[in-house]
Amino acid sequence: MSEKLEFTTEERSETLRLYTELKERVGDSLLDGDETKLRTHIGQLLEEGRVVRNVFGLNPILLGFQTAKLLVDETGLKRDAVLAILLHYSVESRFLSISDVDREYGESVGRILHGLCRIQDLYKKNPVIESENFRNLLLSFAEDMRVILIMIADRVNLMRQIRDVMVGEVKELKEVKELKEVKELKEV
Repeated sequence: MSEKLEFTTEERSETLRLYTELKERVGDSLLDGDETKLRTHIGQLLEEGRVVRNVFGLNPILLGFQTAKLLVDETGLKRDAVLAILLHYSVESRFLSISDVDREYGESVGRILHGLCRIQDLYKKNPVIESENFRNLLLSFAEDMRVILIMIADRVNLMRQIRDVMVGEVKELKEVKELKEVKELKEV
């Protein structure tokens, strides 16, 4: 098993901020017990060390909250879509099954997760597909348009996070270069 994910201070505060914002935006659409069950699932995932950073070094729990916030802000989707996004990592890591989700959160959430998993499998099998063929394949794969909206929001969020990491690295490199130049000037 991989090393247990530890949130950085920034990740923890950002996740809590997004959690609060999402709760304000979709709280009225949640059913009794949804929030408690979700917090329990995420807590158990973390406690058991089942969460690992992605290939870009990003925290998948934080990414889920960012994607959910983006989706709520841009599309207005509520409970089922948000729960599906936040539970996707649990299903992907085999912590929960689709039938567990159906039973605990309802068939609508399970149906969205089923579509997300099918599309994820498609990406794994063939990441490079002609755009027109891929668009048609996505539409036929996803019985629910919310799945397509979630996948788009997920990709947009991932691209933004990668961009932000790259910008941060460029700034660090510039600062190191400037410090090195200052040091060299002092030595002269």
